Amino acid sequence: MKKIEISFGIIVTVVVAFAAITGCVSQSSGTSGTTLGPFGGNAIATAVEPGAYAPAWPGATPIVTRFEDSRSNLLGYTVEMSVTSRSGPFEIMTALSADGCVIEARVLSYPAIRGRDVTRPAFTRQFTGKCPWDRVKIDHDIDAITGATISSKAMTQGVRYAITLIKDM
Repeated sequence: MKKIEISFGIIVTVVVAFAAITGCVSQSSGTSGTTLGPFGGNAIATAVEPGAYAPAWPGATPIVTRFEDSRSNLLGYTVEMSVTSRSGPFEIMTALSADGCVIEARVLSYPAIRGRDVTRPAFTRQFTGKCPWDRVKIDHDIDAITGATISSKAMTQGVRYAITLIKDM
């Protein structure tokens, strides 16, 4: 894994974007820290480059962010990427634990009307708890949304890629 240097502004943007999307930012009473999404505490975000051995992904390179606590203990990762459905590309983010299991999967933006049901928690909750040893495949351990089958498959492939990417880092 090759570490890249980024500015504080980019880190804040990534952290705030993730927190706003997940709705998990809250000030801890009596402390100066901020609780951030699934990683809690005062998570420190660092952008990382997937490296030479990362599996190929069509389109733009996924954005991988590593989260650590103040003692540099790994808390987990987020992988933000674009996947493509019949209606066009849409953005997803997968939050993974240190051992590569999905904490949460979310659709960040879905510009089309057709297939929009993949943004619903009833669909995205199916990814929670999926780990590198799970298949993460439609009709096996993930149920597709009727009327959004291609979008369901695209999201599933993206989450499976995120799991593989973190496992291989």
